[in-house]
Amino acid sequence: MEATFQTKLPYIEYLDVYAAYFSMLARRLFVDLLIHNKSQNNLKKEYMRKYGLTARQFNSLIYSIKGIGASYVELLRIRIEELEEKIAYLEQWIAKQETKLKKIKDRTEEKAIRKRKRLLFKLHQKRRRLRNLKHILAKLKKAEANKELHICFGGRDLFTKQFHLEKNGYLCHSEWRQDWKEARNNQFFVVGSKDETFGNQNCTYLPDNCLRLRVANKFAEKYGQYITFSNVTFPYGQEHLDAARQIAGRQIKSKKHPEGRLAKQFQAAISYRFIRHNNCWYLLATTERINGEITTDIKLGAIGVDLNAGFSSA
Repeated sequence: MEATFQTKLPYIEYLDVYAAYFSMLARRLFVDLLIHNKSQNNLKKEYMRKYGLTARQFNSLIYSIKGIGASYVELLRIRIEELEEKIAYLEQWIAKQETKLKKIKDRTEEKAIRKRKRLLFKLHQKRRRLRNLKHILAKLKKAEANKELHICFGGRDLFTKQFHLEKNGYLCHSEWRQDWKEARNNQFFVVGSKDETFGNQNCTYLPDNCLRLRVANKFAEKYGQYITFSNVTFPYGQEHLDAARQIAGRQIKSKKHPEGRLAKQFQAAISYRFIRHNNCWYLLATTERINGEITTDIKLGAIGVDLNAGFSSA
C-alpha cells in the first residue's frame, strides 16, 4: 500500500523558478496532449528540445497531466451518478405529492385549501429544481461523451474573485493577480521509478539524508546540474523511506549468469511533490510501505487463551 510522508524544506530560489516553469509547461502540455490529442512521443521530443527538459522531467509532466485528466473523468462520473440519484429521488417525491394533491383538489374546507396551497408551492419549487438538475446532467453527460475536460488551473473560486474584488478583500486587480499566479505556480512533481537508483534519478534521497534534485537543462547554467538539501528527515514515516532506500538499487547475484555476477535489482520507487504554502516549501514523498519482518521474543511474555464449551478463561 502506498503512503505519503511530508517534511519542510529550506528555501532555495530554484524551487520558485522551476515551480513556475513546470506549471506553465503542465498547462501547455494539458492542451497539447488531452485537448489536441497530439502524439506523446512527438511531444516528448519537442518539449525536451524546446524547453530544456530531461526525459525524466518530461515524464513527470506527463504523469501529472494524465493524473489530472483521470481525476477529472472520475469526478465527472461520480457527479453524474449523484445527479441521477437526486433526480430519481425528486421524481419519486413529486409523484407522491401529486397523488396527495389529487386526493384533496376538490375539497373546499379551509384546512384542505391551505394544505393544497402548500403542496402546490412545494411542487413548483421541486419541479424547478428537477428541471435545473436535468439540464446540468445533460451537460455533464455531453461532456463525458465528447471527452471534454473543463479544468481551471488555479481554481474556479479564485478565478471568479477578480470580478468582485472589494467583496473578496482585494484593493485592486493586481493584488488578485498575485494570488492567482501563486495558486497556479505553487508546486511541481518528480515521478519515481523502480528501475532507478534509490527509486528516483531526478530527485534522489541519498543514504546520508541529503536530497539531490536534478536541475532542468534550461536553468543549469545559473544553478548548476543539481540542487542539494542536506539533513532532510521526515517527522513521520522516516522508517518507511529508509526501508525503501535500502532495497532500491541493491545488488543481488544474477541467476542467469553462470558465475553469479552481481546485478542490480530495483524494487522500490519514490515519487516527490514539492509544494509551496505560506511562503514555505514542503516535500511530500510517496512510496510503498515496506512491511517489516515479523519477529517474536520470549522475553516479552505470552498470553494464553483457553476456550471451552460454556466458559472461557485467559
